Order: sequence, then structure tokens, then C-alpha cells
Amino acid sequence: MKKNLSTSEQHRTESILVTIRIIHTMIWLILAGGIFYVMYSGLSGNITGVTWIFVVAVLLEGLVLAANGWVCPLHKLGVKVTGNEDINDTFLPDQVFFKGYKIVFSVLFAIGTYLSLTRTL
Repeated sequence: MKKNLSTSEQHRTESILVTIRIIHTMIWLILAGGIFYVMYSGLSGNITGVTWIFVVAVLLEGLVLAANGWVCPLHKLGVKVTGNEDINDTFLPDQVFFKGYKIVFSVLFAIGTYLSLTRTL
């Protein structure tokens, strides 16, 4: 947390960080689940409107990350609020974010999207 804050400012900062963590965790879980759903759809051939909603959502998330230097805007907000670069901005354990997880998720998403497209066309 930022130094030299009053108790009420510290509580406000902590409340904002908790809110960021809740929102970020929910978004992450939905998008991660969506990536696995797209993969399932592609492998099983059970392609629905939900498959395409997740494809669009994950692509939009990729655009947001690309536009922000591959850093989530919620992380940037958490850093701004707390003044701490090393914040944990989700309620997920650190092990979830193993080195290279973005590559693994991207490959799963690409394969699932490719299979979904080829089975649809």
C-alpha cells in the first residue's frame, strides 16, 4: 500500500483493491473457461453460439491486452491505487500463472478456434 496514508485512506485503498481482485478473478475465470469451452467445442464438434461468443470475448481480451502493452488494465489500476508493482490482482493462487501460461492458453484457444471453424465450414 501507499505510504503515509490515513487509516480511512488505507481502508479505501484496500476496498478498491479487493474490488479489482474480485472483478479480475471473475473475468479471468470466465475467459479461461471460455478457452477450454472453445477447445471442447472444436474437439467434440458441438459448436454453438456460446462457442462463438467465447471466441469473440477472448479475441477482444487479446486486443485490450495488446493495446495496453500486454498488461491487463486492471493490474495497472491496482498498481496505481496501491503504489505497489508486485500486487496480486486476483484471488487465484500464484501457481495458476506459471511461466508460459499465456502461450499455453493461446495455443489451446487457437487450436479450438481452428477446429471449430473447420467443423463449421
